[in-house]
Amino acid sequence: MDTITYAGVDLHKDSMTIAVTNSLSNDPYNEAKITKIHCKCVNKVSAFFADLPHPCTVAVEAVGFYHWFWDLVSPLASDIYLLNAVEVRRYAGRDPKTDSRDARLIARLLASNEITHNSKLSVFVPDNNLRPIRELARHRHQTARSLACSKNRFRRITLKENLPGPKTLDAHHALRWIRGFENKTSDIHKFQLRQLTDQIISFERDVSDIERQILDLTNKAGYQPLMKLLQTIPGIGDVVAYTIIAEIGDFSRFQTAGQIASFAGLTPRVFQSGDSCRHGSINKQGPPNLRWVLQQSAWVAIRHSEFIRKIFNKISRKAGKKKAACAIARKILVWSWAMAKNNTAFNKDFINKDKEKTERAA
Repeated sequence: MDTITYAGVDLHKDSMTIAVTNSLSNDPYNEAKITKIHCKCVNKVSAFFADLPHPCTVAVEAVGFYHWFWDLVSPLASDIYLLNAVEVRRYAGRDPKTDSRDARLIARLLASNEITHNSKLSVFVPDNNLRPIRELARHRHQTARSLACSKNRFRRITLKENLPGPKTLDAHHALRWIRGFENKTSDIHKFQLRQLTDQIISFERDVSDIERQILDLTNKAGYQPLMKLLQTIPGIGDVVAYTIIAEIGDFSRFQTAGQIASFAGLTPRVFQSGDSCRHGSINKQGPPNLRWVLQQSAWVAIRHSEFIRKIFNKISRKAGKKKAACAIARKILVWSWAMAKNNTAFNKDFINKDKEKTERAA
């Protein structure tokens, strides 16, 4: 049997610490050899992993800028994993945190095959088709938040002048309002409003450009059939559909409804001791953009779908409206998973046959 080389990488913006051990080591943690390489020395990084004895398995702790390392090392390694930093830290116990200790720990997790036993350790990595969609979807939400911030500041300035702002606040109505009320505002506020209007115009144009780019990418990547399937659920439009696809990726990697709900952070925290068991608020782990769009789609579905409104009313009588809306958001996600898995459009018969247990309002 071939000797397997394990390389644990603790990646930082300026440098990386690499711990290398192999399957013959009696103590992968202490016997791992440490190497430190500057991130700017790309050729040196490439040469280091190319020279490692094969087969070689590499694992790197997830950071927000892992992409360049992943693209560089993936072709040079037999297997490569992106690890959940929170889960990795749990294995460290009370050991002091240093770069070399973290790299050694990752190498030990590889050598002990712990990544296979604990599915929470590894993180899903989007392929080259999904990655640009995810990046642009997140960029779109950040830009939309900047747009909302500019609109809110516009509103606050009109309130300072005791003037009614435009009912619909977009670039067109903001310009019309300034022309109509500029004589009733102070010079300072007039200056601020004109700058905020420029920001609104710019952000609205940027959001439209980003959305067009995302739709083009989903067409090229072949996600349009799945998007149309998801949009049969009340409350889901283009933005929600491509956000779900971008953040979930491969729906088949979730075996149960509870797994995908937990991934999105829509399952309640559990506090248990002996016979006492209490459920708290949702854990809010996972992609925040996914939770946000699901919550918005839930409120839209409640307003426009009688079927979903009946479910909402039934839950809200016991748990209140906010928790009921959160339960609807979880249902929309689970329905999306079941529909993608079975390639079936949304309908009452499909939902009634769904084996998902009714969410516990908590």
